[in-house]
Amino acid sequence: MPTVRAKAGVSFEQSRKALLVGLMARARGRATEKVIRFSNDDIPNFLHRLDKFEAMSRQTCVMVK
Repeated sequence: MPTVRAKAGVSFEQSRKALLVGLMARARGRATEKVIRFSNDDIPNFLHRLDKFEAMSRQTCVMVK
């Protein structure tokens, strides 16, 4: 029977910050920040359409008899 491990009590943000500190400590040069631009904008389009759909659904009144 496989063993079940308990989840760590560390949040995602704390884990991310600890990883960043560890990577920066092992780096030989200075840290640089880069922005990667994507030509695919499916996610922003989806989120925009989702917002519009939710706004429209709040304006709709459904009467049930």
